Amino acid sequence: MPLSDLENFVRLFAESLSSGTFVKATVGNYKGANGQLQKVTVRLVSTRKGELVQFVNRYKTREEAKNFSRADVPAILAGLFDEGFRSGHLFTAENDFQLAISKKGRAKLTRSAPTMSELPDTSHNRKPETPLDASRKYLHLLGITTPEGKVRDKKQAKFRQIGRFVSILDGLIEEAGLKGSERIEVVDMGSGKGYLTFALYDHLANTLSLNAEVKGIEERDELVALCARAAEDCGFEGLRFSKGSIVESDAGTPDILIALHACDTATDDAIFKGIVAGSKVIVVAPCCQKELRPQLAYPEGASPLNVFGLLLERETESVTDGIRALVLRHRGYKVRMMEFVSPEHTPKNNLITAVLERRPSEGAPAEAESVMRHYGITSQRLRTLLRNSGYSD
Repeated sequence: MPLSDLENFVRLFAESLSSGTFVKATVGNYKGANGQLQKVTVRLVSTRKGELVQFVNRYKTREEAKNFSRADVPAILAGLFDEGFRSGHLFTAENDFQLAISKKGRAKLTRSAPTMSELPDTSHNRKPETPLDASRKYLHLLGITTPEGKVRDKKQAKFRQIGRFVSILDGLIEEAGLKGSERIEVVDMGSGKGYLTFALYDHLANTLSLNAEVKGIEERDELVALCARAAEDCGFEGLRFSKGSIVESDAGTPDILIALHACDTATDDAIFKGIVAGSKVIVVAPCCQKELRPQLAYPEGASPLNVFGLLLERETESVTDGIRALVLRHRGYKVRMMEFVSPEHTPKNNLITAVLERRPSEGAPAEAESVMRHYGITSQRLRTLLRNSGYSD
């Protein structure tokens, strides 16, 4: 009698251990009786008793790790599905295997190309995982690396930028308390070629073992098609791409909203959607701040340096982003501004990060309005959107 897909998943797990191709595994989508249990991660660890298989049970507020011999693992893994888990993901150096169990108990096993081709370090004292692994398949599909996993010479700066982005987001996710979430939803508005979208999904789903749903929204058909094919080739089931603009698209209610290099007031539209959605993390990299420049009217005695166009442009950028940051702070966000990547690679390198930490303040954002009065600004997109929607006086 042929084995079921569930039995085959357990068999493949055991075979990967015996053949030395096992990288790691995750078991999730828990529907059992324990309301605190969320996910189980499985990996190899080196101990004084030799190499063992470690099961890490992730609960809402804690983690519990137990080590087992290889012989015990198949029965333990099968037992997890009996207890109420409905999905499993096995990563090996040769293939990835995804198991999904429907509400009616039907199991479906799918195979895809390996996400991680290098075997992990099993030491308890291993160094923390680097933000970005050049062997990841999506990096090759998107043109960052060669088929052998070597970063292309002309993509070195982009590779560092992607790694920096993942590192920043990891800290924000921790700060926002999202690492213990049962499910995390991300929307990347204006996702472009998807470099950062793919890297963030990979980090959430495969490094942090979170149940992640990441959606990239992009106006250009060819980029949507490219990213959709790459996500399918990588077996990234929780990563989707759709056509749309920042202004017209429905962002939904994401935990994290991202908009990098959205031109001019499109950044304001993205911030507004994040605020309305109650997103716990909002990350934007503003670009082409043109809206306020015609409005700037300097008070008498202002610096004569403002007659120089380049300096005026830079001050316009600072005023624009400053107002955005003050409005976000008024809405209850802890706001930071930082350099995203060295200015030698791109002059548009400022990043605004916002983590929701309290209830919004009452009334109008006094600090932002004070800045607007100082510069004679009568209209600013984010401020107008919130006022017209009843979010401030």
